[in-house]
Amino acid sequence: MSDRIIKRKIISIVVCGMIFLAVWLFFFIRINSRYGQIKDEVYKNGETFNLNGVDYTYKGTQYCKGADVENMVDMAKMGMRSDDIIVITELEATNSSDESKMVLFDDKSLEKDRCIAASVDMQIYYAMNEVGIEYNIDAGETVNVKIPYRFTTDDFTDNEKNSIENVPFKLVTSLYPVKKSIDITRVAGE
Repeated sequence: MSDRIIKRKIISIVVCGMIFLAVWLFFFIRINSRYGQIKDEVYKNGETFNLNGVDYTYKGTQYCKGADVENMVDMAKMGMRSDDIIVITELEATNSSDESKMVLFDDKSLEKDRCIAASVDMQIYYAMNEVGIEYNIDAGETVNVKIPYRFTTDDFTDNEKNSIENVPFKLVTSLYPVKKSIDITRVAGE
């Protein structure tokens, strides 16, 4: 092949790439200008927020090892290791509307460094709570639930293992159109 043909092929490949990039950039800008950014609301201990007609109040977090929850659940049945780390968040859900509301407790996940770190451990949840993951709350009724998350020690750095209470966790309750989360990181002095 001559140098002239090779240059034409290279030029046509570069031009096609630039056209593709321009079209992609046009649609990227168009889509991002049409849909706004997701609003991020972060709540603290004791604060209440409304989600689909139900008021949620964060009551606190308990951190323990797998061996510490031995009395609450049957560890052998669940395959829990004694050095597993269990993070248990407590929520109070109150139906503030005039009609019954269905609430889901298994759709709450823990976020660490803006990434989902854990989902609800269903076996521990059922061992700790009297209400199911889907619960119909009557008007004016209040329900307290403990939502557990299980981690292995491999999920954390050595520094985080020593002070698990200070790991920057957020309990995510909804993602869209407003991301509502609860900062469960322990504040110094609590």
